[in-house]
Amino acid sequence: MATIRRAGLVILALSVLTGAAGAAEAATAPAPESAMAATPADALVLAVDARELPDGLLHAHESLAAAGGDQVLVFPKWIPGTHAPAGRIVNLVGLRFSAGGATLAWDRDEADPYRLVVHVPPGSARLEADFTYIANHGDVSSAGVDVDGTRGLGVINWNCCVLCPEGRPVAAIPVTASLLLPTGWKPGTALAIQRAQAPGWRFAPTTVGALIDRPLIAGPALTETALDTGGLPTALVIAAADGAPVVPDQEWCTRLAAAVTQAQRLCGPAHCTSYRWLCMVGDAFDDIGLEHGDCSLCGLAGRPFSDFDSTSYSERDLMVHELMHSWCGKHVRPAAMATADLQAPQRTGLLWVYEGLTMYLGEVVGTRAAMHTPAEFREQLAADIHELSYQRGRAWRSVEDTARAAWMLREPSNRYGDLRRGEEFYSEGKLFWLEADLIIRSASGGARSLDDFCRAFLGAPLAPGTALRTYTVDDVIAALAAVQPHDWRALVRTRISAVRPRLDGSGYEGGGWRLVYAESADPAPPPADENTLLDARASLGCELRDGRVSGLQPGSPAVRAGLHEGDQLTGMDGRRLTGRALEDALQGAASDGIGLVHLIVSENQVPRPVDVHWDQGPRHPRLERIPDAPDLLGAILAPRER
Repeated sequence: MATIRRAGLVILALSVLTGAAGAAEAATAPAPESAMAATPADALVLAVDARELPDGLLHAHESLAAAGGDQVLVFPKWIPGTHAPAGRIVNLVGLRFSAGGATLAWDRDEADPYRLVVHVPPGSARLEADFTYIANHGDVSSAGVDVDGTRGLGVINWNCCVLCPEGRPVAAIPVTASLLLPTGWKPGTALAIQRAQAPGWRFAPTTVGALIDRPLIAGPALTETALDTGGLPTALVIAAADGAPVVPDQEWCTRLAAAVTQAQRLCGPAHCTSYRWLCMVGDAFDDIGLEHGDCSLCGLAGRPFSDFDSTSYSERDLMVHELMHSWCGKHVRPAAMATADLQAPQRTGLLWVYEGLTMYLGEVVGTRAAMHTPAEFREQLAADIHELSYQRGRAWRSVEDTARAAWMLREPSNRYGDLRRGEEFYSEGKLFWLEADLIIRSASGGARSLDDFCRAFLGAPLAPGTALRTYTVDDVIAALAAVQPHDWRALVRTRISAVRPRLDGSGYEGGGWRLVYAESADPAPPPADENTLLDARASLGCELRDGRVSGLQPGSPAVRAGLHEGDQLTGMDGRRLTGRALEDALQGAASDGIGLVHLIVSENQVPRPVDVHWDQGPRHPRLERIPDAPDLLGAILAPRER
């Protein structure tokens, strides 16, 4: 590294070298004296070279205080927000440790591969580490906390390029970080930038915990748009994988700003001083969302920000969901998930609060801010209830167990997924909080609501000098009882902790709406593509993913016709298998007086006809008003004026 002086400004940057060899040499350069002099003796100095990130490589040099003897460094394992041991140490390569210019021997702990034991000579002042991280090689758990690079977009999560002294809380490890980017690139981050002159950036001193909580995106055409929230400074930062500039349309800006306003009217003032959405645009980043205290990392496919009206409910919901996590999950978090060193396993049994409450609040706030219409909210709620009702795994697995086993359930299952269950702490957790809201509103005659709980539980000021408040299930129950007397512990027990084989309407029909099934789908089902899930569980009794049977209901018409889990369907009523073909086949079977849906199953590339008896047409879940019942759901979704 070198200290470069330009126009009186000291820039901490790595030596400007060219080619792969130059990047490797830059990654192994020692920390500059100016950085060492400006940081505490026990501080970690981190220099990251991302100039090869478009080719999938990230280089790092780290300097930290040394102690003679065996010194243990750990690679972060349990990254906040993933609820899983998501650290991809398999991508950490080219490790070299040195002290005083001499290369040091090191060993990996056989029982814990995240522990690296470095043999440091007595009298060494600093331990130097050089390594490379392989980008674009994540898994389902690491998405959102990994490193990715394309010709037009770089994503840097600092947990991938730092080794921590074992046994020290990451919030107590001071760090000074610097970064080199490809020529012409600029960064977007919630980190305070101390000094900047492309291609090098130096960030203000912070802690390793705070550094990891502030990821960075970068690109040659990165855009940053300030949003007018009337209070909290907020920005929408976007970089596209293809390197093209993305400027959000006015509707996006207006409604995201409204979401920030409605969120603060619900929960109280934000616990951060500013907020940024860091958005990655590209098919490879679709549906990535990771919450942070004063920012979020969001991935969307296509060109969603150019036309708000063309976006899906899930794309809009992603943005508000991650915003709500700033209150619920980041600054206010279950005590068993607030681990200090990122190595100890998180106990995730309260994810029905962390994620379930966030899911509920995100959709409510999104509707109040006109990100969604009330009809869209009801359509999504009906879909959630329908999905949960058809899970055979309800007979053996509780919502709480899905939360405790969260990291094992993150990857969707194409084989008997309804029997295994998935991350139902999201959607069934959402139903719990809807029911709690309805109980409070009904019992108080509309005088109080879950809004009051959120303002007290999530919005109360944090203790001075802290950025986190933790809670237990007893705290949740006490906070609910403070808003409205009720046997909340019994509700948690019956809805969350106990096995609940059947999902009845008692929890949500108090809102004045009930689940029904209708023949027409609005909007009409799109043609199937390789990622489309076709749901005929309420009619034929089967679910299809990529044309393959991924779920069957016992005793259903599909089972009686001889379909099996895993069967590959290639056609339906003489047509290619698509959502439209399924809809037409169901309608035709209901009107032709025969009542048969003709399927083609491929067995070892040999077609086999299967006729399924069904004469009742399509069945799509919908919510309909309950006559004479108060519309409490409508009251929940109404915007807050103050």
